[in-house]
Amino acid sequence: MSARVVCLIQARMGSTRLPGKVLMKIGARTLLERVAERVIRMQSLTDWAVVTSTLAEDDAIAELCALRGWRCLRGSALDVCDRYRMGARELGAEHVVRVTADCPLLGWEEGDRVVDTHLLDGNDYTHNLTCWGSGMPIGTGLEAFRADVLEQAWEHGRAPHHREHVTEWIYEQRARFRFALVQAPSALRRPDYRLTIDHPHDLEFVRRVQLSTVGPANCAPLAAIVECIDRDGGLFQEARRAA
Repeated sequence: MSARVVCLIQARMGSTRLPGKVLMKIGARTLLERVAERVIRMQSLTDWAVVTSTLAEDDAIAELCALRGWRCLRGSALDVCDRYRMGARELGAEHVVRVTADCPLLGWEEGDRVVDTHLLDGNDYTHNLTCWGSGMPIGTGLEAFRADVLEQAWEHGRAPHHREHVTEWIYEQRARFRFALVQAPSALRRPDYRLTIDHPHDLEFVRRVQLSTVGPANCAPLAAIVECIDRDGGLFQEARRAA
């Protein structure tokens, strides 16, 4: 029997730098819809859901999920680790894929490669995150980890950053677990390209990328996006703009 791999997209309205960003539009769709359309294209997943908080401000996220027919699970606003544990249990996950709703240009093919490597090698935790050396454009990677390892993180990771960032405790236990880093292929090795949304200029840049690659409605593979940025001098400069 194949492993049950569940992707949980964490989303909230309360961003301090760009409040409400997950429901702002990129072309014809909201930021959250852009993330979801890329997650749905992954072939390695058994199921997926959005995980948000029970705060009133996040009712809008739940309403969008209901409109689109997506599963939406709601939990603690501050304890995101607990929210993930709840989601993993609710969906019967054996392995969890973590995606954040401020990364609308997620590389879904590379995401599948992460999950495939994770399962084939029997890892506890596998990732292709830029901050930990993958070489991927910032905001296009993801993490995969065993659900029982998440349970350990929930039990033992008591510091505030463990609760907020979900996998920080796991990463601090590299001697305890079997880890793997999936490197970006050369065509995608652009760690200086910033493709996540934290500030208004990030949002405007990704809107320009969307229009330049596939128009307002469609969804382009990450390779096509990188190629477009490479050949457009203006986009190239914006992609490398500091946070």
